Amino acid sequence: MRLSVSGLHRKFQFLLMIFSILLFSTYAWSQGFQGGGDRRPPQSGMKPPQRLEPDNIDIDKFSVKEFKGYLVDCNWGKTGKDDMGRDIIRKPSLITRKHLQSKESMDAGYGIFIQTPGRDNVFFKFDTSGNLNTEDFVTQRCNKKNKIYVLVKGYMDTQSHTISVVDIEESSKSARGFNDEQRRPDGMGDRPPDMGNF
Repeated sequence: MRLSVSGLHRKFQFLLMIFSILLFSTYAWSQGFQGGGDRRPPQSGMKPPQRLEPDNIDIDKFSVKEFKGYLVDCNWGKTGKDDMGRDIIRKPSLITRKHLQSKESMDAGYGIFIQTPGRDNVFFKFDTSGNLNTEDFVTQRCNKKNKIYVLVKGYMDTQSHTISVVDIEESSKSARGFNDEQRRPDGMGDRPPDMGNF
């Protein structure tokens, strides 16, 4: 009798294992599991996985852009005024190389004023690497004494008003005061980027 009970037990375990595999594979199939070459469309309410192919990647989003504007430290850039309350946007000659080389400016960080097509000036701060590049530029490569107009190459984040700087160099101001790339701070068309509430 013992032999027949253990044989029944093995058969029951085998049937239970087959039933479990069948149940699991049915559940996986119903959830859109595409193993084994199954290429059926996703069930309703499910989105197909997006494939990274050249036709659906916005390469321009990841490309370096050029921005032009007056170089300023973050303390003055956020307010648009110098320490004496004078408007540095209307008179950028108040922004001197000596001021930008000061410890206070280096501690505060740097940024630029970018002029939009509507003739408004918007301040964009630099990221950490941009501040280091700018410190090097101000102390080693800058030839102007004041009114330092620069060309910045980098990536712009319009939400945080930050530019990740790749390179910075002196530039001459264009006739209209806009960026060379189609007169828009981020280089796209005639409309300024969404600046958000700041």
